[in-house]
Amino acid sequence: MNAWVLPVSRNTGPKCIFAFLVIASLCPALLVPIPAMVDYPNHLARMFILSRDGTADANPFYQVTWAAYPNLAMDLIVPRLAQLMSVESATRVFYLLSQMLIVTGAVAIELVVKRRFHVAGFVAVMFLYNLPFAWGFLNFEFGLGIALWGIATSLAVQERYWSLRLGVHAARQGAEGAAALAQAPLPREADCGHDSPPA
Repeated sequence: MNAWVLPVSRNTGPKCIFAFLVIASLCPALLVPIPAMVDYPNHLARMFILSRDGTADANPFYQVTWAAYPNLAMDLIVPRLAQLMSVESATRVFYLLSQMLIVTGAVAIELVVKRRFHVAGFVAVMFLYNLPFAWGFLNFEFGLGIALWGIATSLAVQERYWSLRLGVHAARQGAEGAAALAQAPLPREADCGHDSPPA
């Protein structure tokens, strides 16, 4: 009889509870059409404009202007994902990715520092639905997740060769920089609703 009993790790219970909490925390975004954040409709509208730019369905009242605007990572990612799925689904995938980056990044730092799974994941899940989420700061959450993973990676290689540390640091800075800079749609000056001056 004992031959059929599988060995159970002491951390199996907490890990199962953690997995359940992560799934439960993502359900509000999966079960409703629009997540409960103030700026999400604006993000969705912007993604429609960006994903259709340069096509026959482009909005005639907006033009996409490239510039070094901060905190617009989704402007780079979502329009590319929208080529494989609907804009709504691509925006939702980016939202879920942002949430998962925060949770897994916190866990990664704890694993590097403590060499074990303890409380970081639970704390991250507990604070997923916070004020930045309520305001719809999706790009901030994505950038925070990238930063957490960057910290974990830097800590993991801090005792390795300098060339490896340099490569990891360069990749980290590149990823964080790409998460902070992108494009934004601006209204065309001729279509802002203002009356044209008389000839």
